[in-house]
Amino acid sequence: MVIDTRKGDIAQQTSVLGEPTFDSSWIQTQIEAVKSKNVSLAVIRELKLTENQDFMGTKPTLISTAVKFFTAPFLDVSNLTTEEREALKYKKALQIFDFIRAVNRMGVSYDIEVSAVSHDPKEAAAIANAVCEKYIDDQLQAKFEATRRTTQWLKDSINNLRDEASKAEQAVVEFKQKNNIVEAAGSPMTDQQLSEINTQLILASTARAEAKARLDRIQEITSTTIPDASIVDALKSEVIIKLRQQYLELASKEAILANKYGNDHLAAVGLRNQMAELKRNISDEMRKIAESYKSDYEIALAREQTLRKSLNGIVANSQFESEAQVKLRELRSNEISSRNMYSTFLKRYGEAVQQETFPTPGARIISLADPPLHQSQPNTILVLLVSTVGGFILAIGTAAVRDSLDQVFRTVEQVKERLQINCVTMVPALNSAAVGRDEYDEYKGVKASLVRHRNIDRRGMMFHAVEAPFSEYTESLRHLKEILDVNSVSQTNVIGFTSTIQNEGKSTTATNFAAMVAHAGARVLLVDADLRKSSLSKRLSPKATAGLIDVTTGRLDFDDAIWTDKSTGLAFLPTGPNYIDLLHPNAFLASTPTRVLIKKLSCDFDYVIVDLAPLSPIVDTRATANFIDSYFYIIEWGVTNIESVEYTLSNAKIISEKVLGVVLNKVDMKTLGRYQGYRY
Repeated sequence: MVIDTRKGDIAQQTSVLGEPTFDSSWIQTQIEAVKSKNVSLAVIRELKLTENQDFMGTKPTLISTAVKFFTAPFLDVSNLTTEEREALKYKKALQIFDFIRAVNRMGVSYDIEVSAVSHDPKEAAAIANAVCEKYIDDQLQAKFEATRRTTQWLKDSINNLRDEASKAEQAVVEFKQKNNIVEAAGSPMTDQQLSEINTQLILASTARAEAKARLDRIQEITSTTIPDASIVDALKSEVIIKLRQQYLELASKEAILANKYGNDHLAAVGLRNQMAELKRNISDEMRKIAESYKSDYEIALAREQTLRKSLNGIVANSQFESEAQVKLRELRSNEISSRNMYSTFLKRYGEAVQQETFPTPGARIISLADPPLHQSQPNTILVLLVSTVGGFILAIGTAAVRDSLDQVFRTVEQVKERLQINCVTMVPALNSAAVGRDEYDEYKGVKASLVRHRNIDRRGMMFHAVEAPFSEYTESLRHLKEILDVNSVSQTNVIGFTSTIQNEGKSTTATNFAAMVAHAGARVLLVDADLRKSSLSKRLSPKATAGLIDVTTGRLDFDDAIWTDKSTGLAFLPTGPNYIDLLHPNAFLASTPTRVLIKKLSCDFDYVIVDLAPLSPIVDTRATANFIDSYFYIIEWGVTNIESVEYTLSNAKIISEKVLGVVLNKVDMKTLGRYQGYRY
């Protein structure tokens, strides 16, 4: 579309509204007019875009359904009236329309490019063409309304002017009849004289006013040291122009020297002296011009006074006739003025009516939009390329970030590198859950039997290594037995199981290991030395009335506190119920009676497996270093923080020095394949 800059219209008449100035601001104004709400609403109504589901985004899709579901509580329109819903619909349509429609100026020309974006190429072309057409219609309507208002105003003014012209003409006729004035060739002889003198007087008054204005102006600017360029050009004095140019050149040089050498430099002082001389010369020249202007003014004033005296003389000779003629001329002047104004307005009214009949648009379409043959966006190849490269980079970045944030143990090499301790085995995670306390309420008879015969409760996953001797879980525990066999020369038969924090599976591992070794024929004693929680005692001997504390303090014999498993021969020494009242469990474990008891038990059994408290939150395990020969350190795979383990072992040197190896527990063997393929 091009903005039409032609002046004139189809009837070649002059516009009654004036011609606009075509500049960049005006073009930008027209662009904003194209994007106006009136044009947009007209296009929306003509193309019925509010009923187009694709345009309004109301066509059900997975994303739109999800958005509607989450925004529905905040956009309740059930209480709105029909008019309010319609207004809301058009408001949404306007927002969408402003987003898909673009209007831009093409370079510095008067051409405006209108474009639209849509999933339907025909709809995109229709919208672009409709915007141009509705803009032109809007321009025509605006011009029509403006011309109509102008025409109505001219019509009202013409009626008033016609009445005024008629009254003025009637006043002239009545005055001539009343004063018996008879005119020859339209006026009396005295009128010609009065007319000539009056004309000369007007010219003399004008000349005197001009001379006075020049004199006042020159007197005003005489006080100025150096007149500006506009004043110099107005005076048209080559002398002043030359002097002013010299002054400006000297001022420029003086400023440079003053900045470079200071105001007191001789060259700068000399230049200022020359400038002062030039100022005096300019002032002298200005005074000469002022004297000349003053002389012109006095001459003009004298001529005006002479003409005024002549006029007064003629008036005095024919006072009565003159007074009548003056009044007549005044009336005739009013008549002519009213008639001329009436004729002018009548002509303009005709032009306005013609423009109202044939309004001309301010723009025209030079090229209609055709439906595109190919989509403009998105660029499929570019999107695929960018998506592939971006996805690859994002995947690598995500993997790198996850790897840097994954501060847990997952491989054997990690354990060796970070802890400087060998990882002796990786124990797979067991899927079966441990038996809860509520299940015992269903087996009161079994409980009674357990209390009566002190048999270990085997339900749950505590004896999985015995029940599934060929499982991967059991095979991993056999590595611990090999480690003990290697260290059998040093009589390592009191082994403690500990971990960094709770719930890493140390009690389950210790029990299964002890049961497996006992099932192989060795004499094994399992001791629950976790005096803080005693979860192992709650699982294997929930009704125990005595235990480690009672045997150590001498209140009960060892044989009266022991619990056994008949199928494996495993012996178990619980903590007993008194552990709850023990105020200083670390002091109890570090005491001589405890050390003596464990030493005696190590002589009676091939292996004494001790389930200890976690090492990080409490200090009980550190107190067992005086009777524990070696430790197995349990770490939950993929859960326990590396820095926590490092910090815990660094603060427990006496324990870390006795650690035979680390056991990575609860390992997801399939996931492990991503880190160590050979393990899987």
